[in-house]
Amino acid sequence: MQPFGTILLLLLSSAALVLLGHVFRLLRWEQFIRIYEYPQRRSLLRAMAGGYAVNFLLPFHVGDFLRAALAGRKMKTGTGFAFATVIMDRFLDVWVVALLFGGFRLAGLGGAAVLGAARYYLVFALLLAAALVLVVLLRDLLKRCCLAVCSIFNDTIKLDGLVFCWSLINTFKDLRRVNLWRLLLNTVLMWGAYLASYAVLGQAIIACGGAGGSFGLVEVFNMLFGVKSVDVTSLGVAGSLGLSDAARGLVIAWFLLPLAVMFAAPLLPEHLRAALNGAAEPIANREAGQENYLNLLPQVDPRDRGAFLNQYFSLQNKAYVAKFIEINQNITILQDYSAGSNATTMLCTDGAATFYRKYAFGADGAKLAEQLAWLRRNAARLPLCEILREGTGEGYCWYDMTYSGSAVGLFRYIHSNPPGKSAAILRSVLRALDEQLYRPTARPADPEKIEEYLNKKMDANLEKIRDARILKELWNYDRIWINGRSYRNISQFVSSRYCFDFGTDANGTPVMTYYGYGHGVGMSQCGAVGYAAEEGMNYKQILQHYYTGAQIRTRTTRSGGLFGWLAGLFR
Repeated sequence: MQPFGTILLLLLSSAALVLLGHVFRLLRWEQFIRIYEYPQRRSLLRAMAGGYAVNFLLPFHVGDFLRAALAGRKMKTGTGFAFATVIMDRFLDVWVVALLFGGFRLAGLGGAAVLGAARYYLVFALLLAAALVLVVLLRDLLKRCCLAVCSIFNDTIKLDGLVFCWSLINTFKDLRRVNLWRLLLNTVLMWGAYLASYAVLGQAIIACGGAGGSFGLVEVFNMLFGVKSVDVTSLGVAGSLGLSDAARGLVIAWFLLPLAVMFAAPLLPEHLRAALNGAAEPIANREAGQENYLNLLPQVDPRDRGAFLNQYFSLQNKAYVAKFIEINQNITILQDYSAGSNATTMLCTDGAATFYRKYAFGADGAKLAEQLAWLRRNAARLPLCEILREGTGEGYCWYDMTYSGSAVGLFRYIHSNPPGKSAAILRSVLRALDEQLYRPTARPADPEKIEEYLNKKMDANLEKIRDARILKELWNYDRIWINGRSYRNISQFVSSRYCFDFGTDANGTPVMTYYGYGHGVGMSQCGAVGYAAEEGMNYKQILQHYYTGAQIRTRTTRSGGLFGWLAGLFR
């Protein structure tokens, strides 16, 4: 056994090297987080320390769940995203450990223990690769399965589950945004520091006489990552290798010293922490404002998020979802103001300014492009919003408009004033539109354009309402209950034989012609006129025709007061 000073120096050197490795791990972990937000290093450091502490006591890397939970609490993207980044971090570790065990085996080091570990990690790595291939091939089926499983729970848990699945998918998809050379550099430096620490730790164990023979880098590596380390705690692993009590204490101290430093680092004075962060931060990223972050989910409102994720995982309109993400991933959607229009209007922010964004896809995108051109043409005629940015392409159109924090929507403003004032405001607005827009731009009616407009705006929307799944289900009942009251269903009032057509007269004036038999409930106004004029029916015959089985009686009215009451007694 060598002098205590030598052992202490080796221990501190080994602990310092493993702490350096943790720093590079932190920098690598930050690379995944930086895709979506600026990493809060203080919370990440504590999360790593907490996770390592639990891993030191429990098997199967249970501490990684704690690491994700602690980090996610401080992230705007949430725990689901934090867990996805931890999975990515550990995924890379599996491959590195498999390569290292394979390298030790090829070099003839470690004997049977290393051979078993090499086989284990090789199979594990191949299974991970096969799983990735299957996920890519069966991605649509897996998305539906995620939706089905999450839909078992209430809306809150369902949304959390879908956000987690979305986070996991997009963390892998957005790896292309990570600087791969920097990722490789951080990985090499991290494992280089770890391996150097393991080699020095082996020398410290030999120095304290705790190994009973050779105990170098390979033996320490196998102690930490070998097959048995998966089944028992780190303390048990150290004991199972035949180490003395002194050597086991040395291993415990080696593990706990870096964790103590990691827990204490956030408590340092502000200027020291700033200096350390500046030393670890790449020059290109010294200022958070110099980086552009994607939004994991642009929507802020949970209902909007739930609706979007339902559409994504049910594979509805995949082209729309993909284009939506492409257009809106660099902004945060504060509120969706859409109300019936096929184009979506949202209040958004990009971190620097707040603005309105309007967008549409497909045929609606082409119509929105026409609207955008109209706004450009009439900018001098009406006090319209300024167009800040715009984008058009095959199958889509979007543009951003100015937002004023002091402005109030017309609907809300009208309803917050007395009726008389509201009416005056509306008259003023309508008069301005009539004088400045409608009359100057009026043109003769075009029957074909009118027909096209009616087909698009009325017939198409009526078709959507008629084909809506929830209305189809309600259509089968004669009566429906709403808020505890029974009502006759709309199916009893709508006749498939009632029709209307649109056209123009000889002067080009739009004309609506309607015909049919109506709903068949009660008396028809037009029918009553026809029976009286064409068939000579009197009012009693007409009433008995429409109200089959009804009795018609004549009742005299009483005069009011006491004498009327007395007269009624003798009738």
